[in-house]
Amino acid sequence: MKSKLIITIILGLFFTSCSEGGEKTIDMSDVIGESERYKEVQIPIVKDVVELDSTLVVKDWFINQGANITSLKFRFDRMFLDRFGAIKTEKYNLITPIDTISYSKWIYQDSLKVMNAFTNWINCFGDNCNTIFFGEQKNFQRNPLQVLMNDSTLIFIEGGSIVDFKLWNEFHNVGNNHYWNYVIEQSRWGKARWYTFSEGNRTKLEL
Repeated sequence: MKSKLIITIILGLFFTSCSEGGEKTIDMSDVIGESERYKEVQIPIVKDVVELDSTLVVKDWFINQGANITSLKFRFDRMFLDRFGAIKTEKYNLITPIDTISYSKWIYQDSLKVMNAFTNWINCFGDNCNTIFFGEQKNFQRNPLQVLMNDSTLIFIEGGSIVDFKLWNEFHNVGNNHYWNYVIEQSRWGKARWYTFSEGNRTKLEL
């Protein structure tokens, strides 16, 4: 009887030591679940920070070039000129103290592609697909606008109530070099005025 009691005690101690010294099994689903939850929280935060930093950089660039803006937002809307294979596109909403300006810029491979995009655009301009002939002094649309074009770049500036042509001319260095081929300006409800450049001077385009 005494020997059975001793054997029972010894076996009990043996199993207890094995249980305490054994490795703990890890459930991998717990680890994967924690990893997924971590990604769900972290990725949007990083993306938001990157977009915010980019917005601030572009905003500062516009301000440093002389644009009077208080804030800036990226735009991702599709426009007619996106159809013609631009190698780079920039679109922003520029908030000024008095208005919101839609600023769109397309860079094409060469002057032929720029002119092809532009002529197709004015052949079917706006939501009503109005036909506008090159150099025609016609109302493009109700809202004011400015268009600048050279051998690689086409810029479209549109305001809700006013576009400060003088400010944007200075911003783009219009009239001080041979960089721009044509500039179009139209005030709200007015007719478009076309300008070209000869020997560094801006002159009204007459056809």
